[in-house]
Amino acid sequence: MVYIFTNYSTTMKTTNPLLILFFISAIGFSSQAQSEKKKINLIIEKYFHAIGGLEKAKQIGSFSSKSTGTLNNKPIILRKKMMLPNLFTTLMKLDGKVISKNTFDGKHGVLKQQGDEIEFTREELKRHKKNRSIFPEFDYLETAKYVGIEKVNDKDCHVLKIENSKVYYAVDSGLKRKGVSIQEKDGRLFLQELYFSNYVKII
Repeated sequence: MVYIFTNYSTTMKTTNPLLILFFISAIGFSSQAQSEKKKINLIIEKYFHAIGGLEKAKQIGSFSSKSTGTLNNKPIILRKKMMLPNLFTTLMKLDGKVISKNTFDGKHGVLKQQGDEIEFTREELKRHKKNRSIFPEFDYLETAKYVGIEKVNDKDCHVLKIENSKVYYAVDSGLKRKGVSIQEKDGRLFLQELYFSNYVKII
């Protein structure tokens, strides 16, 4: 990109070299950021197309799910319920006992964990109040970063990073295949993985 300077010697005499270097770097950074946003946009567009289209996704006003797995050889269940504009509850059980419950009623948010109640921070409240969609993908163009391509069950997937989470979208189909989040408690980090499969038609 240095070739944009048609008179290099004259420019060096009349302009701060550090400013020129910064200008070149800024152009490169802007171009890279635009390219990344375009790539993220294409991934999200392909995902919505794969699940039935953007307009149908906008029509969904409530959502519930149940995820199962194991932790230290004990059964763990995660239930999640959402309702527009910004209501949600998540409940986690380990070996039949509730170990955490996360609730937001549109104005207030509380995390209940092992007998403790923790109010949402101001930043968390602000983020959840802004939510207006069942699908977090609507916000990814502004919040996600493109990581690259990784394998999930021998399938190539585009990886997007959002804060402390990663989401994997199949390169061939565009469908979401995996979600990974890292949570911290008592100075320890916990890795949570969710796998998505068996997509079914609902509307």
